[in-house]
Amino acid sequence: MQTCILGNAQILQRELPDTGFVRERVDSLVGAARIATELIRQLGDGASDGDELVELSDLVRRAEPLLRAVLPEEVELRFRLARGLPPILASFEALSRALLELVVNASEAMAGGPGCVEVETGHAVLDASEVEHLIAPGGITAGPHVWLEVRDEGPGVESDASDRLCERGFSTKGGGRGHGLSEVREILADHRAGLRVSSRLGEGAAFQILLPLGSATA
Repeated sequence: MQTCILGNAQILQRELPDTGFVRERVDSLVGAARIATELIRQLGDGASDGDELVELSDLVRRAEPLLRAVLPEEVELRFRLARGLPPILASFEALSRALLELVVNASEAMAGGPGCVEVETGHAVLDASEVEHLIAPGGITAGPHVWLEVRDEGPGVESDASDRLCERGFSTKGGGRGHGLSEVREILADHRAGLRVSSRLGEGAAFQILLPLGSATA
């Protein structure tokens, strides 16, 4: 399927002028198809088994064409990526999938736009009190972490719904899929990572995945 999409997109790309809005969208589609094809190849080869070094800012840069391809035209995508983040031992494919799910979820929260989705990376040292307030199905310990955050400009999330966001089938959006964050929950468990949800009604929401340094998939 991905090979068919990539091939047809490349044919269309060759038939278009080098500049223009349509060419930009087709270029993004080609980039997204290449990423999807590579991720499936890694799965088939067993390359994404949790034993590769992943640097989060690099992961986001490599996923950018796919992220732009899945967002509506009305939604702006911005990046604030930290430099020199220490790499972690993790599944590149799984974290890419989590990033994609969070970006799609952010877009759905804004009902297709207009608005902005921002992706940011960084590092932090968590203390015991902070760990207690994270969604961490596989457990998470205090100490140094790197993090990946997706922020939207949607209506926000009520505080009593935050703990249910990763439940399969649960959604705060009437027309939303309601399944994206359940997959994120599985990825959190595999990496002994945590999810911090920050939101106020009417002021959007931020979903921050925190991965301990030296983390590895179970």
